[in-house]
Amino acid sequence: MKVIILRDVKDIGRTGEIIEVVDGYARNFLLPKGFAEVATAARLVSIEREKKDQKRQQELQAKGLEALAGTLSHVRITIPAAASAKGTLFGRVTGAMVRAALAQQGYDVPEQSITFPSPVTTLGNHAITIKLSAAHVATITVTVVGDEHHA
Repeated sequence: MKVIILRDVKDIGRTGEIIEVVDGYARNFLLPKGFAEVATAARLVSIEREKKDQKRQQELQAKGLEALAGTLSHVRITIPAAASAKGTLFGRVTGAMVRAALAQQGYDVPEQSITFPSPVTTLGNHAITIKLSAAHVATITVTVVGDEHHA
């Protein structure tokens, strides 16, 4: 009997796979436990359509991330921070600070995607990496300026 695996089953198959199993095993174990469903022609067509839609959605998302990474590569943000007379910050620039500055310019970037090659603890220009996905990475310039209210 041909079945579609709905949940991973050890030594049988992974979610979404279409496999051939013995009728009794399908009727007595896989189907009643909800691990699989019968692979009817209509269901197979439906799964194929879902796969195409999912692939199209992933392609659109990848194009969006690529465009965002390209745009972010040209972004410069300024972050005011309290610093000593020598230009050393009383603390450091955080991902939340960078995210907030990006949000002010209209970019919604998850804080966990912001990475610092080294801690930003001085005034001046710093390159910050934003990893949108494994294939889409942008480097922005962050300018840290002295905050006159705290100096």
